[in-house]
Amino acid sequence: MFFIFLLSYQNILAFSVADANPRELMTMKADETLDAKQNIAQLSGSDLEDLGIVSIPMVFAQTEVVFTADLTGGQEIPPVITNAAGSIDFTLDQEAGEMSYYIDVGGLEGILQAHIHQGRENENGDIVVWLFNATESTDEIQGEPVSGFFTAEDFVGPLQGKNMSDLVDAIESRQAYVNIHTEANPLGELRGTIVEEGIPEPSPEAAPIDEDEFFAQDPITND
Repeated sequence: MFFIFLLSYQNILAFSVADANPRELMTMKADETLDAKQNIAQLSGSDLEDLGIVSIPMVFAQTEVVFTADLTGGQEIPPVITNAAGSIDFTLDQEAGEMSYYIDVGGLEGILQAHIHQGRENENGDIVVWLFNATESTDEIQGEPVSGFFTAEDFVGPLQGKNMSDLVDAIESRQAYVNIHTEANPLGELRGTIVEEGIPEPSPEAAPIDEDEFFAQDPITND
């Protein structure tokens, strides 16, 4: 009888998170949990209290969150004409408070530095994290992915002394971007706004509708 209870209890806690948003807390429905508890009682022939079940964990949090940025010259301010392109992926380990990254670019020459900057898409912002720094210009990360990690202790500029959650807040509000600087373009040749993986790009806002003009239109010709 005790063996049956163990199997049933495991079944209660088993559920799929394949379609869940990495930042969401995954919550089981209260009525489904109640039904599951009652099933245990029926299998054991006892009340839940007799089984020693006081509560069943209801909330589960995913500890890793993935962010990404597509790097192009067109996102630079002002835009840069270049044949180079690339991407960078970040994985945040929330328990360890550590962010790992993986840079993959092609078509670049004379690479100098790579950073995370804090700033909106239409502005140039301050450096907050150093990702790559060459004492001399290099082609080292040309076709050779570069990886590393950082913690809040590595923050500089506006984020110095702050927490990893502050960087995540900047990312979620689309105020953090990656910039790769080269000899040819010391202010930046490739740039990309960091977004959470799986989050679609925001659609442009529709222009407000003039109600008087709308209702005055002919429904057939729209004149």
